[in-house]
Amino acid sequence: MAENFLEATRGRAGDYLPYGLGTMGAFDRLAGEAITVKVKGKSYRARRPKAIRMRPEKGSSEYLHWLNSLCRHPERNHRPAPFQPPLMGKMVDDVRSAVDLLSGNDRIDSRRIYVVGYSLGATVGLLATALDDRIAGAISFCGFTPLRKEKGTGGLDNDAFIHGLLPRLGFFKGNEKRLPWDFDEAMALIAPRPLMVVAPQFDQEATFDDIKRCVEVAPQVYEALNSEERSASAYDYNWSAIWRGEVAHNVPVRSLELYAPPDYNHFTNTMQSVAYHWMQLKLLP
Repeated sequence: MAENFLEATRGRAGDYLPYGLGTMGAFDRLAGEAITVKVKGKSYRARRPKAIRMRPEKGSSEYLHWLNSLCRHPERNHRPAPFQPPLMGKMVDDVRSAVDLLSGNDRIDSRRIYVVGYSLGATVGLLATALDDRIAGAISFCGFTPLRKEKGTGGLDNDAFIHGLLPRLGFFKGNEKRLPWDFDEAMALIAPRPLMVVAPQFDQEATFDDIKRCVEVAPQVYEALNSEERSASAYDYNWSAIWRGEVAHNVPVRSLELYAPPDYNHFTNTMQSVAYHWMQLKLLP
């Protein structure tokens, strides 16, 4: 793993680079691959770390791929034994270990390490960013639905019972309002660092209205920690590229942003483009 990260950060002598850490979804075929993202004509290196894999439904399009992965990486296909950390904690710890490695690389600007994730990867990225102040910002694609107001989306069942990511959540089944934490607290821990939440309005695995209310609570913490947030502008994804390049850096943009496209849960080029534009304004000054 260390060699992979070091290989992905090589550049010309004297380069001092920001680094993007892409946290993968449950069945990401590109896990472990280095990728290049171009923003404002500049290339930035990123890597998708391999995560613990979950068993898909037998007969699904992912099943054969999962079997192949099981043969190649049997150590990554297991449920936690008693008294061991839950799988979600192990994946969060993987992200933090990657930050440890990147922070010690003299080619990387340790003040500008960011996390981008989709689906399960977005959940892992949010929790890792909340727990590690070294991560400078995050972008979450389809990463969560509030647990305390879970309404038949299966979020708590998936995490506690089906995949065993956070088994102790199962103690609150039927009494979700007593959960000790939810994603609004996680976003509050990320404040005042930049965070974009991408939540499609027709996501079949989430309740959009609850996500919206959850995100609307967190700005109170952002404003308490940074008074300039009260006068900052909401990001407008219709801003033209010309206007954005010429003027946008003179316009303060909010550090917490919700982008809600009229779409369902998938990782489209349009969603990525909007997130990269916001990243250009907020994360790459």
